[in-house]
Amino acid sequence: MTKGFLIDTELEMLRHGKQTATSIPDLSTALKSATGEEAFHKSLCRHSEYLHLPFVKHHGIWFNWVLTKYPLPSGNVTDFAYLVTTSASNTIVLVEIEDPAKKMWVGTPIKPEKSDAFVKAFEQVQRWRADLREPENYSKLISDFRAMMGLSGMALNSWDVKYALIYGRSSENNTGARKKMYADLQREGIELMTFDNLVSAKNSGITTRRNIVKVSHPGPTFSYAYLNTEPKSELAYLNYGKFIMAKDARELLIGLGYDIEAWEEGKLLTANWGKDLPSIYDDV
Repeated sequence: MTKGFLIDTELEMLRHGKQTATSIPDLSTALKSATGEEAFHKSLCRHSEYLHLPFVKHHGIWFNWVLTKYPLPSGNVTDFAYLVTTSASNTIVLVEIEDPAKKMWVGTPIKPEKSDAFVKAFEQVQRWRADLREPENYSKLISDFRAMMGLSGMALNSWDVKYALIYGRSSENNTGARKKMYADLQREGIELMTFDNLVSAKNSGITTRRNIVKVSHPGPTFSYAYLNTEPKSELAYLNYGKFIMAKDARELLIGLGYDIEAWEEGKLLTANWGKDLPSIYDDV
């Protein structure tokens, strides 16, 4: 079953003539009441406009897709992963999040030390990086993301991998010593962000909804986990079988004017044959 903004709004309108309110709180609300990493992962999947993601270039994120719980070749599992492209290069970004209730610092404000939880989270991302220095692991990672690019010639570009950790609250960086140590950690090649950074970016209007996609192996095959916005160009690059839709996502896209039956018969939908959503849905 597919979840997401368009399922709660457009599909419910098609079926019943009214929208359904989601029970998943947005990030601002979750930070006041939710507990546990999984609650925040679900919040970011459903309210993907809070996913302010680093390293994005002018081409944006490939297909506007963010992969959820993507399994690395080593067996470790990322919280999110996505692909950023330029005309000459492709960059895979792997993201770890932690429960925002976990503290960054222990010790005194003027002599801070990293908490055990912060050290563990940081080292986990470092372990991903170390594992991907193994040629076989690196090759398998690139192979999955090449498959996600389908028939695009950009799959032949050079490849790179970057890393991000979303951890803690900005209010903890409240002394010069803590700010300095946090800045020093940024130089370790892992982009650090707090959950408050995500909220600020959304409130400033510089983010957008993204579709959250799950990956299945062997394959890989791809399918919507959270359909939050209309397809970008996946139906023009990915053949049926490589990309799979659940019945509810299929029903919705047909209702929105996409010729899904033609796509299932092997015809790539070059223009996606879709319509823009009206602005009345912006605040749902």
